[in-house]
Amino acid sequence: MKKFRQEHKILFGLIIFSLLIAIIFSFSSILLFFDDDSIEPSKILNYILMPLLPVLLIALISFAGAKTYTKHPKTTKIITGILTALVIFLQTLIYFVVFCFNCAFHEKNYDKLQNYSKALDSIHAPICIKHFPQEIPKNAKNIKMKKSENAWFGSEEILLKFDIDKKYIEDELKKYKFSYIENAKQTKHAFAQYILNKADIPRDKETNFTFYIINDRESETPHQNSFPYHYGIITNDNKTTVIYYYISPD
Repeated sequence: MKKFRQEHKILFGLIIFSLLIAIIFSFSSILLFFDDDSIEPSKILNYILMPLLPVLLIALISFAGAKTYTKHPKTTKIITGILTALVIFLQTLIYFVVFCFNCAFHEKNYDKLQNYSKALDSIHAPICIKHFPQEIPKNAKNIKMKKSENAWFGSEEILLKFDIDKKYIEDELKKYKFSYIENAKQTKHAFAQYILNKADIPRDKETNFTFYIINDRESETPHQNSFPYHYGIITNDNKTTVIYYYISPD
């Protein structure tokens, strides 16, 4: 390797340059997926290993060129130069397209309770989640949290569900003025049943839940989003289960 580096400085420099491009792409991709609960470790590993393939290809071209250089110096320079430049060009182009595609269509999701604060902070319309508790009550049970967004289309949603005592829920309902109070089966608001489904409420239990809608696009000025969003609190008839939610579908 030392001899190759000394005798073929340009080829060695191209290998290092390709490696730097791969490292920048991998690091940027990992930052994009960082703290995303929906991303599997194997996918992150792919973004570390796959970018190394062009580097290995350039290394093979360079070492092959080093072997033929003494017998065919001019031909070797031309061929290795063209092949290496082509690989680096395609490497840069593909990385750029893939990264832009990931930025455009990547949905950053949270469903782990330890990321609850991060989920709240990631919402683009903070006024729509002011009713969410800053901290999950210590006596809450059967806790479920889900947050997702789509950067390309602009949609986002978040819900927090847990079981707790009736007094807590009644006190929460007293804090707010609601624009609508609707039974889950009677509500005309978009994606109402979808929220209950996300909260794992069985279909046959939906009629037991009521939507206390704080605001929606029709009743709020200025609008927080161009989509027909709404947000509020959902409870069951016995006031033993509460669901805080905000949804803005595309």
